[in-house]
Amino acid sequence: TGQDRILMQTVQTMQRTIQAVTDQTPEALETLLEMFCVIFPEDVRYLPHLRECARQARTGARYRLWLFLADGKLAGFRVFSYLDRFNFGLSAYVGFLPEARGQGHARHFQQMVLDDLIRAAAPRRPIGLVGEMPRPFDEESRVRAAIFQHLGAHLLPLDYIEPGGLYGMPNAAEDKPATLYLIPLVEYNDGLLPNIVRGVYEDGYRMPPDHAYIRRLLHEDL
Repeated sequence: TGQDRILMQTVQTMQRTIQAVTDQTPEALETLLEMFCVIFPEDVRYLPHLRECARQARTGARYRLWLFLADGKLAGFRVFSYLDRFNFGLSAYVGFLPEARGQGHARHFQQMVLDDLIRAAAPRRPIGLVGEMPRPFDEESRVRAAIFQHLGAHLLPLDYIEPGGLYGMPNAAEDKPATLYLIPLVEYNDGLLPNIVRGVYEDGYRMPPDHAYIRRLLHEDL
């Protein structure tokens, strides 16, 4: 129909861009943190950590804090990092404003993240982007898992436990069962799992290599 053609033309001509955020872009940083509090109110205790990530993001070596813009209007944000030692990206948070959802933004902005990881890893090929999500157990979490799978994610066959705090932060939440996903940039195989497990726990959460969670997932003798 004519209305469908107008909608298709609008989507095709939409300009999607990112704005990199550091502590040297204070207005953008406050915008990202405000959005974070709205979308993830249960995680406001991590605001000091996000500010430290923004400080370290100046170098571009590890942390990335991005605002997503659609036709110049704020659409969402993502916080992620590139783990050089383990050669994959680790997603901390991604969120979209309610009015920006359902417009196909997620796939476009995800590709920008993957392109950034490819540049960061060169001349190597990065494994992909790893992240956490609630373990699918009810309708809401199953829908969320289906969305990630639609975007190309593999739900990894691991009995994963998400640590409740970052770097030993006080007032951390309890550890809880969760699911790790991988949006691959190489052909997936289960041989990637040990590297991913160690990267998430050792680099992402700063756990020691002999931590019980790591040894359990890698079937090492406890």
